[in-house]
Amino acid sequence: IIEAARIYVTTNGNYNTNQAQLSFQTLIDAGVLKYGEILDPRDSSKEMPGCVLYNWNESKNQYIFEYDEECIATTPVECFTYQSYETGVEITNYDEICGGYDVFIPNIIDGKKVLSISDYAFSSKKLTSVKFSDNLVSIGKKSFSGNGLTKLDLSNLANIKTISYDAFACNPSITSSNFTGIGSFVYSYFNFSCY
Repeated sequence: IIEAARIYVTTNGNYNTNQAQLSFQTLIDAGVLKYGEILDPRDSSKEMPGCVLYNWNESKNQYIFEYDEECIATTPVECFTYQSYETGVEITNYDEICGGYDVFIPNIIDGKKVLSISDYAFSSKKLTSVKFSDNLVSIGKKSFSGNGLTKLDLSNLANIKTISYDAFACNPSITSSNFTGIGSFVYSYFNFSCY
């Protein structure tokens, strides 16, 4: 599947520094993948779910391809305001009208890793869910406060070093149990209530 995606992107010249999505149907329509080649190895009577996410990595001078079973494309880059530094990118604001209330923060913006989310960046945006990129090392103060988050996917936060005070305050469905497995944080330090 990854090889088919590589052939398709290289042939069609879909140069993209920001993460994009390729459906299996697109690859089949282009003739680089056939229906019989995407059977689920867990149950060969079913087609495999998902898609391929890809982007151009400037430092490696090549496309990076990744299979995604859930096929949740990252929120479009144009919906974020961000600051680009030599070392990486910090997201500073978000336009919920542009990107919606279910946010998937990209791994890469303009060929650089998304490393941090600034204070208040996603505060009071009426968000219902957020999925984080695995490059993040810090989440700022009150960055996701005042939303209606009911789903918080922290499974990708393997590199997180700092989650600032009140980052998820005033999200009634979020509790300390959402933070298991992502480091030795003192959960009582986080204030989840509204005030």
